[in-house]
Amino acid sequence: MKRLSRKLTLALVVLCWTAALLYLILLSRQQVSDLGTKDAQYRQISEAEWDDLLEEFEEKNYLNARRWKPGQDPYKLYAFNQRESERIPSNRVLRDTRHYRCTTLHYNPDLPSTSIVITFHNEARSTLLRTIRSVLNRTPVHLIHEIILVDDYSGDGG
Repeated sequence: MKRLSRKLTLALVVLCWTAALLYLILLSRQQVSDLGTKDAQYRQISEAEWDDLLEEFEEKNYLNARRWKPGQDPYKLYAFNQRESERIPSNRVLRDTRHYRCTTLHYNPDLPSTSIVITFHNEARSTLLRTIRSVLNRTPVHLIHEIILVDDYSGDGG
C-alpha cells in the first residue's frame, strides 16, 4: 500500500510538472506573438524623417557639456587629443576602405532589421556622437530596429 501511494504521488508530481512546463511554453509563445504585433504597430521611419530628426538634435549643446577647455591637457581626460577630436565633424564623409573583393558582394535587400548595441566607458562625447552618426549614415534605415547605448559605469554623469 505504501509503495502504491509513493508511485501515485510521483506520477502526480510528474504530471503537474509537465502541465506547468507546457503552460509556461504556451505563455511564452503568446508573449512573443504579442511582441511581434507591437513591433508591427511601430511605423517605419523614412530616410527623410531620419534626416529631420538628426537636424533637430542640438549637437553643440550635447558636446559643450564635456568640452575641452584651453589651458587643459587635451590628452589627459581620454588619452587621445580631445581638442582635435572635437574639430572633426560628426557628419563626415569617409572613403570606403573595404577590400575590392568585398565591394563586389551583393546581399539580399530583404534582410531583417537588427538592434545595434554600442557599449562605452568614459568616452568623449565627440567620438560617441561620430560613432552613432556613422552607423546612421552607413546603414540602410530599414535595417536598424534600434540603437542601444550601454554606459559601462562611466564617471561622467551626462
